[in-house]
Amino acid sequence: MVQKRAVETRQKIIAGLVRVIGQAGLPGVTHRAVAQAAGVSLAATTRHFDTKDAMLAEVSGQVLAGYLAGLDRLRARIQGGQAPGIARLDDVVALVTRNALVRERDLSLAWCELILHGGRSAQGRALARRWFDGIDGHWRTIAATLGDGSDEADVTIAVDTAVGLLFLLHPFRLRADQIGPLLAGQTAVAADPGNVASHDAAGATGRAHVLEAAIGVLVDQGPQAVSYRAVAERAGLSRSAPGYYFGAVDAMLEAAQTALFVRAKDRYRDGFRAYERGRLDAGQLADLTSAIFGREALQYPQENLAFYSVWVRAAVQGSLRPAIGAALHDQQKAWRQALSSVGAPPANALRVQALFVGKLVRAMTAGADLSQTAGAREQFLRATQKRYSCANDGAVLGLRP
Repeated sequence: MVQKRAVETRQKIIAGLVRVIGQAGLPGVTHRAVAQAAGVSLAATTRHFDTKDAMLAEVSGQVLAGYLAGLDRLRARIQGGQAPGIARLDDVVALVTRNALVRERDLSLAWCELILHGGRSAQGRALARRWFDGIDGHWRTIAATLGDGSDEADVTIAVDTAVGLLFLLHPFRLRADQIGPLLAGQTAVAADPGNVASHDAAGATGRAHVLEAAIGVLVDQGPQAVSYRAVAERAGLSRSAPGYYFGAVDAMLEAAQTALFVRAKDRYRDGFRAYERGRLDAGQLADLTSAIFGREALQYPQENLAFYSVWVRAAVQGSLRPAIGAALHDQQKAWRQALSSVGAPPANALRVQALFVGKLVRAMTAGADLSQTAGAREQFLRATQKRYSCANDGAVLGLRP
């Protein structure tokens, strides 16, 4: 009986940890916050997990195990003819996306936070490689069960597209019925009409210096490391100096996040200015896209880890949402124009962008290698030229992959 209670308490703690990560991000993870979310005593959390890292390691393993078990259940239902509407890998992408964005929102956000956090260490990257190896293997099994003619590249495209869709769409709090038409390119995410704040270096020299130091801490160590002390040490200032320019650590972090976001957005925009519309064919657009992917994966992995941490945080931090909404609106407009100019379906814009983001998340969290960059061009070309139909309305939405 004592052992059973201990197991139940441990599971409550893990469930509480998922809620804290999903609602407050990794910076919000403390033993006290987890105990409150789990409905257990503070002593219970410290007895089961003596450090924050121990909690994160446990939840990482459980999230992966639960996801793979869900894919196994889906495969069994497909094999038994009990998954109506699931006939192709595209249908699986739609199902997984709906579940993650709606039913399993906190769990999915926690996964996004955990995998980005893992990309900052050798141990975390090794875990990410195990995650992706397991996920790829299960998706290959599902593809074989479906018998839809998908090959290895199609499976990678499907997995990376699903991952990219989570990162792109989490901030917008979509309903289940909005997702199918969105994935088919029949609707689009509207730009947030809110005021996009500017936190660039246009202010006083001292503020700009503090802000640049905060960006450096964010890029090197992640949002949980941004504090007055860390920023002051990086800037070579007194500990009280950052507080003079930013009245709260959260305000400083938000300013750093927004400035980093604008910088990354400009870099992507500059990359796509490299082509002249109407002068490329689909193959050349795939060449350009894979070249930009390789640059971001190999030259800017740390900045991209911070960039997508900002994107994920917008799911619960409303002040970031206007910048995210405006960015996605601009990026989708550019993708639609690019696809239209080479004779590809403009409705594919979200899918192609999601593939780009998912491949980048894989590269920067599991470690980029030549095989990823070598295969990217063909995968981008396939996604560019494919014609997608609207996914069904979720007859098997109750599955929990």
